[in-house]
Amino acid sequence: MEPMTSVDFPMFCRKLGFHYGVGNHTNKIWVFWKNSISGQLLRDTKQNIVLRFSSPFYPSSFIPHSFMQKVLELRKGTCGMISESLLLLPLPSLVGGDFNCFLSPDDRIGSNSNRTLDMIEFGQMISDCGIVDADFEGNNMNTWVRNGLMERLYIILLNGPWDGFFPKSSVIHLPRVQSDHAILLFQASLTITRSLTAFRYMKMWARHQSFLSTVAQVLEAPIGLSRLLNLHHKLVMVKQKLKWWNKNVFGNIFAKLKEAETSVSL
Repeated sequence: MEPMTSVDFPMFCRKLGFHYGVGNHTNKIWVFWKNSISGQLLRDTKQNIVLRFSSPFYPSSFIPHSFMQKVLELRKGTCGMISESLLLLPLPSLVGGDFNCFLSPDDRIGSNSNRTLDMIEFGQMISDCGIVDADFEGNNMNTWVRNGLMERLYIILLNGPWDGFFPKSSVIHLPRVQSDHAILLFQASLTITRSLTAFRYMKMWARHQSFLSTVAQVLEAPIGLSRLLNLHHKLVMVKQKLKWWNKNVFGNIFAKLKEAETSVSL
């Protein structure tokens, strides 16, 4: 995003260890990939680029959407553009980039200006497109900092098929280095032999001191919906959040139990 330098894809591919590279027509967004997968450019706009990747190693194609959008432009058709892509090609899809907006008041420190309308419209766009926040690890305000103002402007969103295709996906906010923008490291691993399991609530969660605040953080975030639509979207967001929370707080309890039984038997 915003490389601030001239285009020389052969040189950058060589330095970064990739084989192919492409940018949108304003050269503000660059995408690189290796020759183990095939890339096809689907959309190229002023602040957006959409590609379709496929590989004989994957059972399905997948699509990353990269955005550099302002809130005003979100209102002018970005939602429709994303929805169109997701409906025409219902494949595992990632939507990420600099949206110049955030989803919750907790994603901002250093300003009291009212951004409620922006948050509502952003949340509405996400809900209408059927995508959810991939969540993250690292500093909450680490994606953009300037003059004491810290905001989470870089966000990665995933659709339903992505979770089934790449069941192990994570976002890490890396430290900023000589820039007011941070790098987001997104990692996804493929598990072909994974059996689908239902989401299960565990009673031990309620006894943990951070459980209620974790759920409240999701439920209190404004998304601009009402009644059943609001409930449906909030439940999806709570599920995603609790899966991440359980992984990081409790870990794999079955593996830990097995380790404990082994240590006792020894």
